[in-house]
Amino acid sequence: MEPRTPGVARALREVARRESKAESEEAGDGSMPKAWSGKDERQYEHIKESVQERGMSTKRAKEIAARTVNKQRRTEGRTPNKSTQGTGNPRTALEDRNVEELRNIASDLEIEGRSKMRKQELVSAIRERR
Repeated sequence: MEPRTPGVARALREVARRESKAESEEAGDGSMPKAWSGKDERQYEHIKESVQERGMSTKRAKEIAARTVNKQRRTEGRTPNKSTQGTGNPRTALEDRNVEELRNIASDLEIEGRSKMRKQELVSAIRERR
């Protein structure tokens, strides 16, 4: 094998870096979020390895592991669930809020059967309870 010049070595490192970056972008962001604790990282690695042992691709294993860890963080209250956490502006009429906001209000008021109610039923049940 012939010796490489510094320019060639640098070019090869750049190609390797770009390939690595492209692979990580295909698999999502390619790295664990900085907000994760050591326990979260260990759980992620364990789940990823378990899924790979079952024959799934690395990309799919990373996705499943990250989703699982993030779901655990949400249930523990360490990550906000942005799409379903709010009850809307208190000055907004109930009819002007979306169904998710109404269900959250109904949950706070401990209204039973709220998950099967339509929007108008939720509005009526909330008004009766308040």
